[in-house]
Amino acid sequence: MLCSQWKSRRVATKGIRDRLLALEKKLAAGQLHLAVLGQMKRGESSFINALLGAEILPTGVLPVTAIITEIRYGPVTDATIIYATGGLRESIAMNTLADYITEDGNPGNRKQVGSVEIAYPSSFLEGGVVLIDTPGIGSTHAHNTQTTEGYLEQIDAGIVAFFLFAGFGFRLKAFSVILTPTTEQNTPTTAMMMS
Repeated sequence: MLCSQWKSRRVATKGIRDRLLALEKKLAAGQLHLAVLGQMKRGESSFINALLGAEILPTGVLPVTAIITEIRYGPVTDATIIYATGGLRESIAMNTLADYITEDGNPGNRKQVGSVEIAYPSSFLEGGVVLIDTPGIGSTHAHNTQTTEGYLEQIDAGIVAFFLFAGFGFRLKAFSVILTPTTEQNTPTTAMMMS
């Protein structure tokens, strides 16, 4: 019994240590990871495009975003794919971005994209804000919801986008994973954006 409790505490301590090291890296880099979250088709990508003052992310009538996309400051616009298998990185042209991050261009994530990093010369990002576009929660594609839920521990703050009077109703239950932190130590700040 004592041995299993000791092992359990050791595993918990390692988890805390890993989180502290990750936080130390973020603080040293001077970055704030700000995710834009919402049910599918609530305008998350459009909102990010508006913040940046440019059409950086693809948008559309059907659910579009399928891959976590981080946008940070860079002196020139640039996109890099990080593959889920082995962490291989590949620079791509911005006009091919939709082929990697959308459900239409990369159905079921057949291309095994882990995430995408975009550099963009925006004064909004220059101070260290990293905007994160996420697949919609409650998407018709279950893997999109799982992708977003699996990424939540990496964000520092979130903006939740929703329509107050959507045709099929606002499902608060879908956001319980976002609004309820998994631990007391990991309490992201959340803002709501209604349209």
